[in-house]
Amino acid sequence: MQPRAEEAVRAAAIFFVRPDGELELAKVRAYAAAYRRAAGAGADELAAAVHRVWWERLNDFWILRWRYQLNDRRADPQFPAVSALAVWWTREYEAVCEAFAG
Repeated sequence: MQPRAEEAVRAAAIFFVRPDGELELAKVRAYAAAYRRAAGAGADELAAAVHRVWWERLNDFWILRWRYQLNDRRADPQFPAVSALAVWWTREYEAVCEAFAG
């Protein structure tokens, strides 16, 4: 499996996240279907990428590191949506996988 699909998942998590931290799954489905066609990526590749990016998000504390270690608060406004996305994605994991893998 190629890690290239991870970039597609990361991009969708940027483009299609709502302020409350939910992904617009209808848009994700359309985007992912177009990506699969254009890149020749299979459902298994996308499902694996969803898992890797989800796990990465659960373990990524860059905003907290910036704030508390670097005393840089520029990313503070992003924290609520980033945190909410991790919680929502965990709760809706199967639906997110289905949206990407088709």
